[in-house]
Amino acid sequence: MTVAGIWLAVWEIAAICVGEGILLPRVEDTVSALIRTGAKSETWLSVGASVLRVTGGIITGMLTGCVLGAVCAFSRFLDDLFTPLVTVIKATPVASFIILAFVWIPVNLVPVFTAFLIVTPIFHTNVFTALKNTDRNMLELAQVYNMSFIRRLTEIYIPSAAAAFTSALTSSVGMGWKASVAAEVICRNRQSIGGGLYSAKISLDTADVFAWTVLVVVLSLVFEKSAIALIKRAGARRNGDG
Repeated sequence: MTVAGIWLAVWEIAAICVGEGILLPRVEDTVSALIRTGAKSETWLSVGASVLRVTGGIITGMLTGCVLGAVCAFSRFLDDLFTPLVTVIKATPVASFIILAFVWIPVNLVPVFTAFLIVTPIFHTNVFTALKNTDRNMLELAQVYNMSFIRRLTEIYIPSAAAAFTSALTSSVGMGWKASVAAEVICRNRQSIGGGLYSAKISLDTADVFAWTVLVVVLSLVFEKSAIALIKRAGARRNGDG
């Protein structure tokens, strides 16, 4: 029996022991709800809208975090300026950001903004740490040979930060998805995965809640694996060209 099979068996036994589908649906009920939900065209419109929001938030957060981490690594003043802000963002509960964003910006942009705020500090911290820990011997060698900043950036700094970037991406994709869907639930975005979760919740259809949750988990894993595969392919192509 596979690991997945073991956990499915645990889930089924627990559901039988509870005996109340409204508290914990059985596996077969969740699968039926997933099939029923997947057969609706509205579901895939909602999935598409949520994917666009999450992608927008993750990409903008990734770019902002990388740039912010890089400039802070090379400038003590900018590091002192932005580090408190990043610390506050990391320490503030996601729900607080969602509620504030709900007041500040259009409802459809709240999930994008929420994912952006979650992802940015992750990339900032990883890129900043990686650049600060760049091999000093390599940097001294580059200085001896009077290597230009562009060459140092492409041949020393970026390869040094590559592993940290991949790690940040792995962490941020799942967190970005969770934060964005949470924002959709709180803001009650109608055409969204969060909207589907909210509708299932108010109708007390726990099997549907589980079905939507399975969709979120699957999409998050697909995003994560696809992003890492693209990075590895780009790295392999770069090494091949080199």
